[in-house]
Amino acid sequence: MIRRHKIVNFKSFKTAEIFFKDFNILIGKNATGKTNLVQSLDFIAHIISVKNLDDARKYLGVTYIDSVTNASTDSSFFGFEVDLETDTGLLFYKIEFNEGVNSTKTLSIVSEQLRHEKDGLIFTRVNNEIKNASGGIIPLSVEGKDVAVSLFKDANSRKFTTKMSQMFLSNNIDFESRDFASSNPKHLSYILNKLFERKEDYKAFEEVAQKVIPSFNGFEAIETSDKKQDTSLAFLLRQAGINSYFSTYSSSTGDMKTLYLLAAMFIKSHNTILIVEEIENGLHPERLRILLEYIQKIATKRDIQLIITTHSPMVINVVSANSIQFLSNKNGASTISQVEHHMTKDIQD
Repeated sequence: MIRRHKIVNFKSFKTAEIFFKDFNILIGKNATGKTNLVQSLDFIAHIISVKNLDDARKYLGVTYIDSVTNASTDSSFFGFEVDLETDTGLLFYKIEFNEGVNSTKTLSIVSEQLRHEKDGLIFTRVNNEIKNASGGIIPLSVEGKDVAVSLFKDANSRKFTTKMSQMFLSNNIDFESRDFASSNPKHLSYILNKLFERKEDYKAFEEVAQKVIPSFNGFEAIETSDKKQDTSLAFLLRQAGINSYFSTYSSSTGDMKTLYLLAAMFIKSHNTILIVEEIENGLHPERLRILLEYIQKIATKRDIQLIITTHSPMVINVVSANSIQFLSNKNGASTISQVEHHMTKDIQD
């Protein structure tokens, strides 16, 4: 679980700090920084999983990984801090980048640090030199593009990189995928294939989906002939009261989104992080209310941390005020504030 995240000079943020609970709602108008906050976490997860910035650039695209500092500052430096809760205690990670200047922008890592709340400093990095807690040089060869926490093989570094790499960000592009068989791990057909291998979880998923979507009567799994795909089954919809199967192409956007989110909840392992952007899109307010109710229950049972962004004031009526963070933007700088119960009416207005 991520317990604290600090953002410095990244996109619309000059300096901001957010404290996360197990269930989190990020609410605000358009262009207040919700997506930028989510992207900052996604940025960290991706550079850690691919181990260096060049590989991250291939995945995220040049525009995303370069030129990300706040436009109102003169600094070419930006950075993040993440406090991650693990089974052995909190890990505190800090990383700083320099994106370069003018037409010769070259993104590089200038500092990193990992600490454990009980064990103290694990390592500290300045440019390409890495030291341990006593100041001794750690013989780990890194360049400006390399992410030290991913290359350092001690138990705490491995634990941090594993947990952050497992973070799952779902967006509206993923929800819309209706491929029969896909090798993309964020597409519904891929998730269903993997979930189908875990019979108890798959059964639980279908039972909850039938409660949230009254017309849904389960999936029919069909063997595919495409051996090149990483997925071997295609899933057709069964609808209540109809004696035939339907392609997901005939399903509404709202139903697809609901099925996707529920399947994602059941495919995730315990003690992981799921981020959902703009959860209200394509959903009737009553469907949104029911869906929020069920995913909170599933998250609690499976020990999944949820971070959800929304524009919808309606969400405030169905979740606890202490789970809501309010984002606003003034003069080009995003701010984050914890919502108190007496503030909910002002946010709705």
